[in-house]
Amino acid sequence: LEAILALQPELLVAPKSFLRVDLLDRLEQLKIPTFLFDPESVEDILAHIQLLGRMVGQVPESIKVTERIRKKVTALSELLSGRPRPMLLFVLNTDPLITVGPGSYIHQLIELAGARNAAEQAAMPYPRLNIEEVLRQNPEFLLFPKGQFEGIPQAEQDQWRRWTSLEAVKRNQFVQVDSDVLNRPGPRVIDALEALVAILHPDVVQPARQEE
Repeated sequence: LEAILALQPELLVAPKSFLRVDLLDRLEQLKIPTFLFDPESVEDILAHIQLLGRMVGQVPESIKVTERIRKKVTALSELLSGRPRPMLLFVLNTDPLITVGPGSYIHQLIELAGARNAAEQAAMPYPRLNIEEVLRQNPEFLLFPKGQFEGIPQAEQDQWRRWTSLEAVKRNQFVQVDSDVLNRPGPRVIDALEALVAILHPDVVQPARQEE
């Protein structure tokens, strides 16, 4: 709390899971406006961008951002229509194995990128899976977040190679996306989507575009 107060914020923006209840109560007592977000879909992200735009007096700019994202999502959806949809498992954490399921925006991104989520039947947004379920789904891609704090270490990625019956192992399709892009629900959601499309359908979005 002291670190936050030292910045003298006029508005605090944070994920719902980031702030404890007692900290929120204290911020309310100090009359520091707080905007908490927990988007479950791309549309939620766009709604939050526009709401934040109203809160900071940048309505036209927020509308431009959301319209640009919507147009790109629509264009990609049209390009991917009718294509085969490979199975993908996003390894958010290895021990225990945690992934994303329906109710998470990353699940929707996987589908928008022209793939099927190996946890598409899960009953929660961030389910735990056992290896038997993974082997049954037999994903063609294993996706790992890449980054200093939220990335999956190479040694943990390599542990997957022992499951030699997996299509992802047979094809050596271990892929990564920057966690700062994929795990942060905000204006760069379109960058995350394009990065996934570049991996899954490189003839639609060239992989080099991930670095733009």
